[in-house]
Amino acid sequence: MTALEVTTITVERTIASDANTIFLIDCLGESDKQSARVRQEGICDTLMALSAQDIIHDLSRVYRERCKHRDDWAAVMNKIRDACKKGLRPLVFIDGHGDSTRGLAMPSGGFVGWDEYGRDLRAITYAACGQLTVIAAFCHSFAFVEKAAAKVDEKLPFAFYYGYEEVVLTSVVEEETQRIYESLLNDGGKSLNLDALQISSYDEFDHAIRLIAPVVMMRLAPKTLVAQLPQFSKAQLRAKIEKDLAQKGTPLGQLRRPMREVINNIPRLATKLIETTMHDTDRRKRFIKRILSEIKKARLPV
Repeated sequence: MTALEVTTITVERTIASDANTIFLIDCLGESDKQSARVRQEGICDTLMALSAQDIIHDLSRVYRERCKHRDDWAAVMNKIRDACKKGLRPLVFIDGHGDSTRGLAMPSGGFVGWDEYGRDLRAITYAACGQLTVIAAFCHSFAFVEKAAAKVDEKLPFAFYYGYEEVVLTSVVEEETQRIYESLLNDGGKSLNLDALQISSYDEFDHAIRLIAPVVMMRLAPKTLVAQLPQFSKAQLRAKIEKDLAQKGTPLGQLRRPMREVINNIPRLATKLIETTMHDTDRRKRFIKRILSEIKKARLPV
C-alpha cells in the first residue's frame, strides 16, 4: 500500500491504454502448444460476435507475427513502431518462454535480453504517443518490470504491462489472457477482476503514485505521511531549511516564508512529477486534474 492509497482520494484508473490494433507476437516453438494461434481465433470470434450486435469491428486489425529468431523479433518491433507513427495504437500479446535474468527466449536459440526488450517497447510507446499495453504471456515476464520501475523519475517503456513473476502453467496463461481480452473487447476492462488472476500488472498510475505520494500526502494527510515516512515531518523539513538558511547567512526569522512556499508549491511539484513519469495523454491530463482537485480541498496551516 502506498502513502497515497491510504487517503480518501479516489483516482479514476483504466486497465489498458487506447488501442485500435491487436498484435499477437508468437515466440513459441513448433513443439509448444500454439497459444497465440488459439488466442487469435478467440479474439476474432469475440469481435465477430460483437459485430453481430451492430458494433463494427475490423478483423483485419488482428495480426499474429511469428518470431523464431532475434532478427524476426527486431523486424516485428520495427514494423509495429513504424505503423504507430502513422496512427496505429497497439495492444500487444507476447507468447513464449522467459528467464528472469536472460529475457525472452527465441525458438531458434538465444534470448532477447531485457535491455533490448525494453528499448523496443519504449520505441513503440513513443511512436504511439504513450499508448501501449503489453500482455506478456510467458514465465518470468514480470521480471522486466522490476528493471523498468527502478527508474522512478523516468517514463515507462509502456503505458500498461501484464506479466508473470514465476513459472506458470500454459493452461493458466490461456485462461487468464482470454479473460483479459474478452473484458477489454466487451466492456473496456470494467468486468475484469485482476485480483482473481495470477498475472501481475504495473502501469503509469502505479509509477507516478510512487513518486508523488509523499508530496501529495504532505497536503492531504500529513500525520499519516509522518507515521510512515518520518523524514517528511514539518520538524524535519524545518530543520533542513534552517540548515540551508544558516549556510547562506539568512536570518532564521525568515523561516516561515520558505515553509509556506514548500506547502504552497505542492500542486506545481505534483504536476511536474506526474508529467515526468507519465506519457502525454488524456489519461495523464485527467490524473493531474484529479490530484490537483484533491490538493486544493486541503487547506493546511504552515
